[in-house]
Amino acid sequence: WDLDGTLLDSYEAILSGIEETFAQFSIPYDKEKVREFILKYSVQDLLVQVAEERKLDAEVLNQVRAQSLSEKNAQVVLMPGAREVLAWADQAGIQQFI
Repeated sequence: WDLDGTLLDSYEAILSGIEETFAQFSIPYDKEKVREFILKYSVQDLLVQVAEERKLDAEVLNQVRAQSLSEKNAQVVLMPGAREVLAWADQAGIQQFI
């Protein structure tokens, strides 16, 4: 299974972590633009682009973002129907892994 967007809805937690990271580095944050970018590309691509534009270390940005995200695990919720799909697959004897 893929987790993000399939079983788990972690986008709000991810966006919140990016917002905190941007604030820490005084980077302007536009939630909708960031959401569109990460859905089309990835969080990593966003951080690399921002780091290049602002002459920052992308790895440092990613570390700060990861720390912020780890503090937001409570914001991660199951996608609608995820529990039922997992139960169905289990009852059908389908081997599952992430």
